[in-house]
Parts: sequence; structure tokens; C-alpha cells
Amino acid sequence: MLAWLRQLDELLRGDRTRTDQLQGGRFSLSLRIFVPLAVGLGAIYGFFMGWYAIFDGRDGRYLHALAVSIKLPALFLLTLCVTFPSLYVFNALVGCRLSFVASLRLLVAAIVVNVAVGASLGPILGFFTVSTTSYPFMVLLNVVLLGIAGVIALAFLLRTLLSL
Repeated sequence: MLAWLRQLDELLRGDRTRTDQLQGGRFSLSLRIFVPLAVGLGAIYGFFMGWYAIFDGRDGRYLHALAVSIKLPALFLLTLCVTFPSLYVFNALVGCRLSFVASLRLLVAAIVVNVAVGASLGPILGFFTVSTTSYPFMVLLNVVLLGIAGVIALAFLLRTLLSL
């Protein structure tokens, strides 16, 4: 597990996306490590999202919190499954040199960056969850926090593609 976190740290610091490592259109990333990391990190943010239901006091609140912890990483990975074929074709048409598997690895890396940023913002969400009872505020806060994570992940993806 510590090795997985070390590899995540290398990805976040840019050690896995240096130009010398991307030469030849290759992107080296273990899907066996980073897909479970995406699931785990997404579940962490989902866990903090589920706090609102727990502190709301309604029936089924723990099941709701569990469902959110499952739904958030599923949203990211299932979206990748649905959109990956077209993304690969578009990348090939614009001249991207990444192979099919390398493209998949890069997109999984972008998802991992996205959920890692989200998971790091989870305690902020948790703080506001115990501080307010306003559901519209919590929805807006989730949109803002996941929007920040998405912008950072998109910047990572664009920076890596430009390095190619």
C-alpha cells in the first residue's frame, strides 16, 4: 500500500510525466495500481459527501452514505468506459502519438489526479457538513470543490499531452 501511495505522489509531483519519460508516445502507469487508487480516493470524497445524510438524521442515512461512497468513483470510471473509444479516435485524428493502452493510462492518471484533489478537499466538505444544515449550500459547495478538482485534472491532462 505504501508503494501505491509513493507512485501516486510521483504522479502528483510530475515525476511520471516528465518529457524524457513520455518520449516515443509511451505513458508508463500501472492500471492495476491506479484504478484501485481512483476507486479508493473517489470513495473518500464520497464518504465526506455522505456525511450530510448521516448528520441529517433521516432513515437509511448510513445506506445513503455508503451508496454515495460507491457512486462517486463509479461515476468517474463508468464515464471513462463510455467515452474512451471516442476519445481515443479523436486523439488519433489530431495526431496524438499515444497507443490505445497509453491513452487509457493517461486518462486513468487524469481521473486519479481529479479524485486525489477531491479527496484532499473532503475534510473541507466535512467541516461545512457539520457546520450547516443548508442543503443548497452543500450542493453548491460540492460543485465548487469538484469543479476545482476537475480544472486541476484537466490542466494535468493538457500539460502531459503538450509534453508529448
